[in-house]
Amino acid sequence: MHLRTICLALAALGVACAATAAAPLGAVTEFPVGAGHTPFRVASGADGAVWFTDQGAVKALGRIATTGGAYSYVALPAGSFPRQIRVGPDGNIWFTDTGTPAIGRLNPNGSVTLFPLPAGSFPNALAVGLDDNFWITDRGTSPAIVRMTTAGVMTRFSAGLNAGSLPNGIAPGGDGNIWFTDQGATKALGRVTLDGTITEFTSGLNAGTLPAALSPGPDGNIWFTDQGTTRAIGMITPDGTITELTSGLKAGSNPIEITPGADGNLWFTDRGTTKAVGSVTTAGAITEYSDGLPAGSNPGGVRTGSDGNLWFADNGTTQALARFGVGAPDASIRAPRVHGSGKDGHPLHCKKGKWSRWAGDKPSRTRFGFDGLQWLRDGAAIAGANSKEYEPTAADVGHELSCMETVTYTLFPTTVSATSEPVVVRSRHH
Repeated sequence: MHLRTICLALAALGVACAATAAAPLGAVTEFPVGAGHTPFRVASGADGAVWFTDQGAVKALGRIATTGGAYSYVALPAGSFPRQIRVGPDGNIWFTDTGTPAIGRLNPNGSVTLFPLPAGSFPNALAVGLDDNFWITDRGTSPAIVRMTTAGVMTRFSAGLNAGSLPNGIAPGGDGNIWFTDQGATKALGRVTLDGTITEFTSGLNAGTLPAALSPGPDGNIWFTDQGTTRAIGMITPDGTITELTSGLKAGSNPIEITPGADGNLWFTDRGTTKAVGSVTTAGAITEYSDGLPAGSNPGGVRTGSDGNLWFADNGTTQALARFGVGAPDASIRAPRVHGSGKDGHPLHCKKGKWSRWAGDKPSRTRFGFDGLQWLRDGAAIAGANSKEYEPTAADVGHELSCMETVTYTLFPTTVSATSEPVVVRSRHH
């Protein structure tokens, strides 16, 4: 699916694609969701907005524009109860649904398709592997790690899980494998290869451990939150060596979700005695920030947005989506530029822009099928105009043409666009 398809479909729903700027370190802005809404988990969408699961009175998928904070919602079918949310390798929004139970997809036309799981399933977390399949933790009556294609074909893996397993969080690793946390009878971190071979690791975990959420780090390791007797931020190497860190956590800490930040650190939300947003460097130094959080705040699900900021669900006194600055540079250093005479019948050329490194990661133009260039007429995508060159026609005379470049930072993943200054097309006869 192409970016123009996503953006035009979203335009039909009253939303638009946009790029925004990163905020200063520690800057907090809250966007209340209003009565009846309860944001839970968040993701950065292929349209540049932040998407979230809404467990409020009407179960829904929510969207907030990173510019201006405008909300829109897509109601889910009766009986749905959404949990985790991710952008898929097809650019659509996907989520786990424990009510049906099912894995759900938000289609470009705004409708929802559910792919049912067996009765007794409890699909908790969702990740996208380097194989472009979904990987799901099912902590239901028959615990398993589930692999699912974008067409909905599912394969369940349970051989290798510890007895009494209860798989929880899941994330892709830099080693190409999938990693998960196990909150069952034997608390553990697990690795599953793309062919479904499962190995669990326990050595190095704190006594009374309860590993929860986990995320790939820019150092190639997997980082996780530990909500056990000794609250901690942990790290596991691809060979299974575990290290847990406590120095720098606030007294009474309770780390919830964790995600890579554009600045190269890992960032987490803390629902402990002192509510906070925290960072941990890949060297293990922890810093927590609570200044700027409103009274009654209760930060939960967190992800890096297309603006380089953290976005998290705040389930405190005022339900909200919140933006937190990590001090990262803007993604676009220089927008693409249009070269040419600007006359119809004379080709225009789009010179690609320059992009920042986020978490040491150069953005990719090939992660999704819509990465690359798109020509716009008066700000709207021109069908089929996805190449470096575009030749204006007589129909373009008097209109503004510009080119938009889209890239993806694959660690997060987060998709970002930048648009050139427009060129007004003139007739070749003048």
